[in-house]
Amino acid sequence: MVVALLEPLADNLLGPPGGQGAVYKAKTADGYIAVKVYFDKPAPSQSAERCLQDELAMLKAVQGQNVLRCLGDDMVESVPPPKPHSYAKHCLKLVLAAKGDLFKHAFCSGPRIKVDDVRTLSKQMVEGVKHIHSQGYAHLDIK
Repeated sequence: MVVALLEPLADNLLGPPGGQGAVYKAKTADGYIAVKVYFDKPAPSQSAERCLQDELAMLKAVQGQNVLRCLGDDMVESVPPPKPHSYAKHCLKLVLAAKGDLFKHAFCSGPRIKVDDVRTLSKQMVEGVKHIHSQGYAHLDIK
């Protein structure tokens, strides 16, 4: 099954594109998910397929309560990538964080984020990273 991303793509991009790809919001028969699309370049040092397989193996190994759950991998419809001279075909399907990233949660939930919310979110993040470390992995993209 090929994943269909929501149009317009720019409105469903969940943050700025990274070095290997971008994350979009997509709709499935069961609801909304996040789709990380990997962009291949004509002569990559490491192919998008290899990056996807490495990340998929890691996500399966670190499943835990405070770690976003991976729903598998798939092919994606033709997506015009945000980077020139690349093309998209592979993707990871992830549970969509309902409230978005921490920045959006902190600044879109009112004039100030509540102290109890800061405590809860901080504890969840530390527990998630601690769990990833306990499985022998290091999170190298904490923002």
